[in-house]
Amino acid sequence: CKLIGIENYNIIVTEPTSGQAETVYIGTKNICKDEDILIFNIDTFRHNYTFPENVGDGYLECFIGKGNNWSYAKTKDDTISSDVIETAEKKQISNFCSTGIYYFKTIKDFEKAINDSVYGSKYKSSSNKSYSSTNYRQTQPYIKKSIDNTKYDSRYQQITQCLSNIEFENYSDEKKAGYQQALDYYLSQTDKYRDNLKLLEAEIKNDLSTYKSKVRSSNVDNFLLGYYDGLQMIKKVINNSKNDRFAELNNKIGK
Repeated sequence: CKLIGIENYNIIVTEPTSGQAETVYIGTKNICKDEDILIFNIDTFRHNYTFPENVGDGYLECFIGKGNNWSYAKTKDDTISSDVIETAEKKQISNFCSTGIYYFKTIKDFEKAINDSVYGSKYKSSSNKSYSSTNYRQTQPYIKKSIDNTKYDSRYQQITQCLSNIEFENYSDEKKAGYQQALDYYLSQTDKYRDNLKLLEAEIKNDLSTYKSKVRSSNVDNFLLGYYDGLQMIKKVINNSKNDRFAELNNKIGK
């Protein structure tokens, strides 16, 4: 921040989140909900950006383009000034490419948009279905809390227990089938590489690179998206098993 001249900043998020939306939610949790908010990618810098006039309740900045390396916004009547009805990541659904800039007139509007996305608009007036980072995470499969919080004697035990105890909520059957196939395959690979988990780490790294390119194609299906989600969870579990062993080693050395 200091290198680009930003002197007033706070680091709020210190661990991986489910994505940009949850990151923003956590960062704005203690800010007045009537404040407006401008969201932009962390890996892009815009020179000479000018905030537009008359944006109403919000806007999504776009440019005309094509190809599967962008995110896209589809509008109600296919004109750039009409309401956005759908967005897609790395899948061309229109010729309006997103620059990654999102504006909401209030943080309250941003949270409502996330809530509607997670639960559907039928919940927008329901008091028992409000947005939270926990609810947002539950749109993706997760490890049973009792399993995730257990201390394990070995990396092998931790990996196999975690991958065998995944909970699915608000996740389609087709994506679940792909996700489960990834879990089953890597459970067998964990047995295969039990005595040399570095080979398991190398295989998941290569698979993630391969399938990341596949899910960016224009004809990707939910099974493949689920498989890719499963690979990301497997990578997380493998990394956690390594980090936990390092932490145990440091504690022993400290004593």
